[in-house]
Amino acid sequence: MGTKDMLIAAKHLEKIGGGFVAVLNEQVLADVPLPFAGLLSIKSVEEVIGELKRINEVARMKLGITIKSPFMQLEFVTLPSVPELGITNKGLILVERQSLINPVLSIRCLKPESTK
Repeated sequence: MGTKDMLIAAKHLEKIGGGFVAVLNEQVLADVPLPFAGLLSIKSVEEVIGELKRINEVARMKLGITIKSPFMQLEFVTLPSVPELGITNKGLILVERQSLINPVLSIRCLKPESTK
């Protein structure tokens, strides 16, 4: 997946109102539209389950993903309420305090060895 694929994915997500999309070689292979906050669908449960099964199969077969449900794992890590840390459009959030935290704990600079 390259930068063009990422751009196509972002534009497609904007077009469908949020959700999941699988892109390879500049082609949208599968999607799951979730137009309400990128979390909820207006389709029936059966339709959404079918779309999720398809996109997960595409991820395994075409993209080489080995995680069983890669899109659901990504979905939960972006929710700022589950579990203790979340990723939002503003950055890393500490859920208990509902405050942003710096993901860099420390920076350690090493002096280069002197050349003799």
